[in-house]
Amino acid sequence: FQAVFAPKTLAIKSFADLAGKTVGVTRGAIEDMELTKLAPAGADIKRFEDNNATVSAFVAGQVQVIATGASVAGNMMQR
Repeated sequence: FQAVFAPKTLAIKSFADLAGKTVGVTRGAIEDMELTKLAPAGADIKRFEDNNATVSAFVAGQVQVIATGASVAGNMMQR
């Protein structure tokens, strides 16, 4: 299950809500391909070379939203 994840303070209910947001994704991953198709023109997609770099960018605040699998997001929330 892939999705976009963001802090609770950032209301994301549809792909249209990504307009004006910076979204991190791992280059070439399934999430990257789907995000590229579905994100609005105003979304700023930042591609990283691997999952660790993508997660690090999100945790460090370099991106507002992360596109990843639910298992990765679940592990992040536990930490």
